[in-house]
Amino acid sequence: MSVALDVCESLMGSDNKRDDSIKKTRYWINRNKELREQKTFAKPEHYKLGAKECYRRANWLSDYRFNKIKYDDVIELDIGGKVEKHENYTDETWNKIYLFEYAEEYWRSIAYEVERKEQREKPMHIHFEHKDIIITDPCYIFSDWDKFLNTHGMYEESENMLLRDTIYGDWSCTTFDDRGGVIGRFCADAGLVCVVPTDHPEIDPARLKEHTVDKDWTATLIKDFTGDVYINRVPEDFEDAIEIEGKGNINFSTRQTGL
Repeated sequence: MSVALDVCESLMGSDNKRDDSIKKTRYWINRNKELREQKTFAKPEHYKLGAKECYRRANWLSDYRFNKIKYDDVIELDIGGKVEKHENYTDETWNKIYLFEYAEEYWRSIAYEVERKEQREKPMHIHFEHKDIIITDPCYIFSDWDKFLNTHGMYEESENMLLRDTIYGDWSCTTFDDRGGVIGRFCADAGLVCVVPTDHPEIDPARLKEHTVDKDWTATLIKDFTGDVYINRVPEDFEDAIEIEGKGNINFSTRQTGL
């Protein structure tokens, strides 16, 4: 991987560097088998480039792979009076394609990790107008858990939902009003927390009732809320914490109070 990265990095430079790098193709083709078996270790300095730059590099490699390498080896054949384009790839071409794929995958994986880290650290925000809202682990109230994960993943900041991981894993939390009074509790079994209106179309009404009435320690229900809700990552001595804050006709905040 390191050889593929070095060559692809130099290809992103001037035309002279590109020509020089292409001449070195034989060197990294000969190492293809070794690269396939080599475990990839990300370079720490690459994480500092940011998700946008890592995606740019991945997209550049993808574009170069398709428009430069592949199309250079397409030939026109006359088949029964009809001219068709066919790939005429040699082993050398395939090895170049594979190595560019490796490098592209590397940059995309770095971009994804950096993007997730950026998402985890930034405050999240949602606004509600006269909504009954619920704070809980989504696994308690959504009807189809597999569909939920495929649709929403582990992070969402939209007009209908705030969703993220708890950092800590499974937890128990208490929701306080601005005078320190307890207005609810909630917990997690899937290591996630969400803030959603109770009329969200994917919520199972029976599960909603179960976790706001029969098992009210699993979810905090705040009725007729108008205002803004934030999910904040708060630095602490040993590990950062997630706290939820509401500002509106009802002011509230949450704190982890148990496991």
